[in-house]
Amino acid sequence: MNEEKTIFGKIIDGEIPCYKIYEDDKCIVILDKFPETKGKTLVITKKPIDYVFDLEDELYEHVLKISKKIVKVLDKTFKPKRTCMVIEGFEIPHAHIKLYPVYEENLVISGGQELKDEEAEKLLEEIKSNL
Repeated sequence: MNEEKTIFGKIIDGEIPCYKIYEDDKCIVILDKFPETKGKTLVITKKPIDYVFDLEDELYEHVLKISKKIVKVLDKTFKPKRTCMVIEGFEIPHAHIKLYPVYEENLVISGGQELKDEEAEKLLEEIKSNL
């Protein structure tokens, strides 16, 4: 992996602000800044490994367990038809899971609009009330 810190590394280190839902010693969960769907959330490993299948088993299992916990909260909060999960590491070379609440039959996942602070704070409040 490239040794240069990714945007996620900068978020984890507090250099870039984020809309934090959850954090522990292994991962951070934030609202996506440019969501394609209301409540799109990212589960990001704190360890900067770009290929999810290179994660140690314990960390891999942990981020999946946290993702499941957060999906239950998103489902309770927003009541989508379901929440989809995509595991990534290409666009940003740092393993992360994208959680997409889906409200319609088809989900288009390209080019979301920037999440404004006021809307993000409202979403965070709703989500955290169900954590």
